[in-house]
Amino acid sequence: MPEPVKIVTSDFELKPPAPSLRATPQDCRRNSAAGDIVVCGRRPDEYRLKEIKVPEGMEIDEGGLIGFDLGGARVEPGLSQVAMPDGRISKRIMVTVKVPF
Repeated sequence: MPEPVKIVTSDFELKPPAPSLRATPQDCRRNSAAGDIVVCGRRPDEYRLKEIKVPEGMEIDEGGLIGFDLGGARVEPGLSQVAMPDGRISKRIMVTVKVPF
């Protein structure tokens, strides 16, 4: 039976990245509390989430729906979900067309 291979320690260590190549300029976790989800990084303001403006020709009604008028009718997209008898959830994308008569 051959002898087991001996594991020899190495003095090789990875060097830390240069300061200009760090992903974050400082440790952003130091201000977080236990259980917090912390996302660290450098992002210019152009990548930050901003309020979405309603496109021209559309308006938001009192129910929070975005819709637009199309040839005398009103078109409104919407999302809904329904519980199925077997416990699954059916998620739906719906478009409502309201036609005055």
